[in-house]
Amino acid sequence: MSYSLYDASIPLAKSALKSLTNILKLGEASPNAATLLAARIHPDMLPLVFQVKMVTDTSTKIVARLTGAEPHAWEGEVETFADCYARIAKAEEILATADKDVINKRQNELVTLGMGSAGTFEMPGSHYLNGYVLPNLFFHLSTAYNIMRKEGVPLGKQAYLESFIGQYLKHQTSSQFLPPPRSATNLLPQHLQENTMSPYLFALRLIQAFEDRIIDTILRQPGFHRAVGRIHRAINEKQHGRNPHEPLAPGEATADPNPGGRADGFFKHFIGELKNQARGKPTDITTKPPTK
Repeated sequence: MSYSLYDASIPLAKSALKSLTNILKLGEASPNAATLLAARIHPDMLPLVFQVKMVTDTSTKIVARLTGAEPHAWEGEVETFADCYARIAKAEEILATADKDVINKRQNELVTLGMGSAGTFEMPGSHYLNGYVLPNLFFHLSTAYNIMRKEGVPLGKQAYLESFIGQYLKHQTSSQFLPPPRSATNLLPQHLQENTMSPYLFALRLIQAFEDRIIDTILRQPGFHRAVGRIHRAINEKQHGRNPHEPLAPGEATADPNPGGRADGFFKHFIGELKNQARGKPTDITTKPPTK
């Protein structure tokens, strides 16, 4: 089965419009929806509403350029999310009229491309699609996504990709593209899923993950490593009689006279410091000034 010019264009444009709808709906549900359509990544870039216009305009021009029809003349302003959805619906309607046989015949036929102030160019249909349409389509779709992320809309890559990949997942629909609900078994390797101990193994894994998260959070606390360093120095001075980072005096023994006790003491104070950091009250260790 050959991959045609139609296959490389119309289905992708339809998916891009669905993807745009997905991310717009998430934006519409966000607290700052009222200002979102006017938002932009940088002051000298165009706003979200312009990206919507470009995705829909580029999509419909695929049909016009590759069938020889006149491009659709858009009317009215796009000022609300409802306007955006109406424009997307119209673009989808136009894409649905695309004649597969006509488009496939245009692969090597010249089409005219207007590039604004750069002028007008003619190129084969396949070059027009791969060199301009698809890059331009994905540029504006990605920019729409990035504007919303910059504005704090809780988007993930899945919101962008679902309309593209969902249709190709065997035995699944786009609604099933979401990860399965977590249970005591589906987080385990396949060979453990039929084990009667699976729920207990899952509980253990959950506890371990929770502990790891707590430890990781504590280790990232400002000043934690300095506090541990102070504990280490204090224990050495108390149990070993010296700061381990100071050079040995002439004739001083290098062996630790009490390695076990010092290690136990450090571990005890280390655990204590973990608890203190978790409470937001780091230990204030004061040490005696070094002897001169």
